[in-house]
Amino acid sequence: LWGGPWYLPQRDKYEHVEHSHGVQRHDEFVELSAAASTATARERLTWLDADDEPLARQRIRRLLEDLPGYRVCGEATDGHDTLHKIAELEPDILLLDIRMPGMDGMQAAGQISQLDSPPAVIFCTAYEEHALQAFRVHAVDYLLKPVGAQDLKRALDKARALNRVQIAE
Repeated sequence: LWGGPWYLPQRDKYEHVEHSHGVQRHDEFVELSAAASTATARERLTWLDADDEPLARQRIRRLLEDLPGYRVCGEATDGHDTLHKIAELEPDILLLDIRMPGMDGMQAAGQISQLDSPPAVIFCTAYEEHALQAFRVHAVDYLLKPVGAQDLKRALDKARALNRVQIAE
């Protein structure tokens, strides 16, 4: 990671990272110090949001935009779309609704748990009665809608602490 400059995604823009003691600017590019740039490149995790409700996806995106270290890599609207996007985008974390048309989130999670390198699954749903089943398919956490910022941060921190080998077990 030494030797920059590096270009890292930042909310649909790019963050320009120099290997020097830069100064922060409020334009399209942001220069960071070498230590900060190395930490940013190493710690940023991608997440995929799978929910059939556009407003729910927008709310999660707004909450995550305020948390450093995470970047959206895509959205899915049902279980089949979720499986396709996981294969295509290889997210670190999947935020997954249960009730979706076609293949629901629980069926998708069952297939995801069989992958060699699955993302960390965090269920975000309005239905508390599926919590036990969620942990049977190796969910990292189970959040009830409307999802609060502190609950989401706690779940993401838990997912960050796990590696893909631990998630697959």
